Amino acid sequence: MKQLVAGIAVLMVIGLVVEHWAIILMVIGLVVSVVSLWAFGTHLLSRRRARHSNNLAEQNRLAARADIEHQHYLAGDDRGIYGSHMPADLDGDLRIPGGLRKLPPTIRAWQDEKKIPGGATGGSIPPR
Repeated sequence: MKQLVAGIAVLMVIGLVVEHWAIILMVIGLVVSVVSLWAFGTHLLSRRRARHSNNLAEQNRLAARADIEHQHYLAGDDRGIYGSHMPADLDGDLRIPGGLRKLPPTIRAWQDEKKIPGGATGGSIPPR
């Protein structure tokens, strides 16, 4: 008797699947879509949270640097104006270990500096 009931139940399930296959596929598709959207949404949310925490950290670093530069400004230090990018000292001696030097104040002084005894000049500028 149990086998007969099991056989009839199997036939009924097969009949329902054959009769309502379109509805079954739509329900399966709906479930897959909902699960996919949920997974994609949680991924986007985690990326947004990470980006937000990175932005907060960057803002905190910027605020700390601004506070330090403000303290320098109040103390009269140039680092309060220029921060870590101090301009070159154009009035001082520009000689550095790499061989750069301060240029003469005029072109004529530079040309006089380049003259070689005997009337020839150094460099590629012909004499006038």
